[in-house]
Amino acid sequence: MTISRQSERFLSDLILQLQLPCRVLNQDFLEHAPPEPYDAIVFLGVMEHLPDFPAVLRQFQRLLKPGGRVYLDASAFREKYVKPTFISRYIYPGDHS
Repeated sequence: MTISRQSERFLSDLILQLQLPCRVLNQDFLEHAPPEPYDAIVFLGVMEHLPDFPAVLRQFQRLLKPGGRVYLDASAFREKYVKPTFISRYIYPGDHS
């Protein structure tokens, strides 16, 4: 799920190229209402863009099956230059301060 048309195109092309059994949704996470709940949700580098944390947590609760799991990652650093991690090196390069 993304709200970026550029990300949607990139991921759709990648899915097609690799013949992956998935699809990309261009939709706001807080407005997403799937036909059935999810077993798990991966939230990678999005939390810092959604400052209403209680609303995000309520949405997780609505979207997950009982006992469902969330992998939550937020990309933020206190120092401008830190030792690179996998995420900062390969997923979200650039200034994370």
